[in-house]
Amino acid sequence: MEMESYQLQQAKIKVRLCLVLIIGVILAGTFGYRLIEEWGWIDCIYMTVTTLSTVGYSEVHPLSFWGRIFTVSLIIGGVGTLAFGMAGMVEVIFHNQMMMAATKYRTKRMLAKMKDHIIICGGGKMGEAVLMQLLQEDIADVVMIENDAVRAAALEEHKVPVIQGDAREERTLRQAAIERAVALVAVLGNDADNLFLVLTAREMNPDLKIIARSEMAANQHKFIQAGATQTVSPFLAGARRISTLLVAPDIASLAEVIGNEDNVRFRVEKLEIIAGDPFDGQSIAQAGLRETLGGLVVAIKKVNGKTIFNPSARAIMAAGDVLYVIKFSERRPNNHQ
Repeated sequence: MEMESYQLQQAKIKVRLCLVLIIGVILAGTFGYRLIEEWGWIDCIYMTVTTLSTVGYSEVHPLSFWGRIFTVSLIIGGVGTLAFGMAGMVEVIFHNQMMMAATKYRTKRMLAKMKDHIIICGGGKMGEAVLMQLLQEDIADVVMIENDAVRAAALEEHKVPVIQGDAREERTLRQAAIERAVALVAVLGNDADNLFLVLTAREMNPDLKIIARSEMAANQHKFIQAGATQTVSPFLAGARRISTLLVAPDIASLAEVIGNEDNVRFRVEKLEIIAGDPFDGQSIAQAGLRETLGGLVVAIKKVNGKTIFNPSARAIMAAGDVLYVIKFSERRPNNHQ
């Protein structure tokens, strides 16, 4: 992508250079006839254009000796420069078309091989932030869907397949291989678009995990009814964050430190105790879960639905219990950067 970006910059420079050459030749011819023949501006421009275009029209006025010398010079130098400029512009246009075709072909091939990937619908600030976090975690392949052409081109810099199109349409979701996806993130511009997207995605893939952004907290239950697995409200999340900073600043600071560590991954995992499991009937201390699981047991959800937070080392585990374990591990190298 860095090479493509460099080539795009070079193409823009070449187009500007070609335009400068073409305009420069026309201006040189116009001022040349004006100074030598002292014609009117319209006649000078007309003579310059007809000379450069080599259409062979008759002269506007009889040329003087120096006027003929200038015309010969304009034909030799100006026509060549004009041809070079036009050829450069055509080359850039065809090059860009070929690059776009190559990008689409590469995206199509990548999507054909993808399975259990994550689809992010919406390439705005939140969509790009989710993308960057997923690339940092490197837990699954990611596909972006963005309707805006400029934003879609910018997202391609992250080396992920980007589909330019309306995420609410079934055709676009099929291009993203939604039938083989494991999850979809709906972060379009408003609740109405996200709600329609959730309905369409759920119909196309009943097993899909769908995370939807809800601008209004009152709409969260509607997203759940439409088929969303979970909803996220940026305003509620921000409010909780501010509240935590006020009530428990030390905890918030610790979470921020952990989240900012580039080489550490922090996650919560669930472990269900089944009948006959070595942990069945043992206490946390007896099972040595810290050494066995490489993490801290922060909660136990009992069979009766009761959840024990911060269980003691003497807490007994039984079949049907679900353990919530915090684990820290080193991040894998990120190949997307």
